[in-house]
Amino acid sequence: MSAINELQFTQSGTFPLEVIWQDSTGTVITNIDSAQMQLKANKTDSYADRLLALTTAGGGGIVLDAAAGKLTITITDEQTAALPAGVCYYDLIVEQTDDSKHVLMAGTVTVEQGVTTWQS
Repeated sequence: MSAINELQFTQSGTFPLEVIWQDSTGTVITNIDSAQMQLKANKTDSYADRLLALTTAGGGGIVLDAAAGKLTITITDEQTAALPAGVCYYDLIVEQTDDSKHVLMAGTVTVEQGVTTWQS
């Protein structure tokens, strides 16, 4: 069962999020080291409007702590700067080794327009 979550962040800011994967009884699901995870955000609820894609593969923005059932998701400041201000839709999906797929989280992201663009 997925959790419905409304997220909010500002353009040009790093957005960290930690998620603990639990079953319907609240028991943490561990030993997920072989699971693959993807987080995708779209401007509309259509797959054609993809704005952001994160994954567990190769430093793709999602890091697993399998023993703790914890996912650390990081959207970089460069990635948030590229998102349009307004409401987007997202989901976080896990594919287990048996090819079953579960939506862990889904909902909307409100992207607030940034004021400052970082300059070195």
